[in-house]
Amino acid sequence: MNLPWLLTSVPLAADGRNDPIDEHDDWARRDRGHPAFSPLVEQAANFAEYAHRFQKWGLTNRPYSDHLAEVASIVASAGLRDEAVAAAWLHDVIALCGVDASTLGELFGSDVALLATEVTDSPLDSGPRRFRKETDRERMAVASGEAQTIKAAEMISEIQAVVVHNPQGLADVYARECRDMIGVLFFADHRVLATAIDAVERAEQVLPLAS
Repeated sequence: MNLPWLLTSVPLAADGRNDPIDEHDDWARRDRGHPAFSPLVEQAANFAEYAHRFQKWGLTNRPYSDHLAEVASIVASAGLRDEAVAAAWLHDVIALCGVDASTLGELFGSDVALLATEVTDSPLDSGPRRFRKETDRERMAVASGEAQTIKAAEMISEIQAVVVHNPQGLADVYARECRDMIGVLFFADHRVLATAIDAVERAEQVLPLAS
């Protein structure tokens, strides 16, 4: 799949954000021309925005890039390498956009491609949801600390949206799945993991857990 990797920078949408770590907001709302964004992160963000340009984020009806910005901002605030922040922007392009790992390696380097691959969820056609989630947990349990931190950041972003927009449907199942995933993230950044635990615990307080 041929996608341009150096695209015109656009400001990030910030409306409707409800980030559990308040200081992330300023980082995520900056134009990517700000010095805080390295060329690698800038290019990854542009690539991801283009790849997901026709997609909405789940039940929120927000641009998918809003979710990517939230995940990347959490990873950046934890002080991880530029490669990890870039992979956070790209964490769904393999599963949702048909981009393969070799393309990511050619464009962004092997470290970014490996991290993006590590956090990619099992394909929907690989089996029932319970089987796929178990496979994902087994893979994440032996993933790198950076990959585990990206996964924890992804859950922080997702659990709030799922709870707010689907309290009687997927939310209780997703909260349980997040709790199970947190149990295997032994090497994730402790601050990001603590925020993920807090987000799940708050979700569990307002939702009946799935049996």
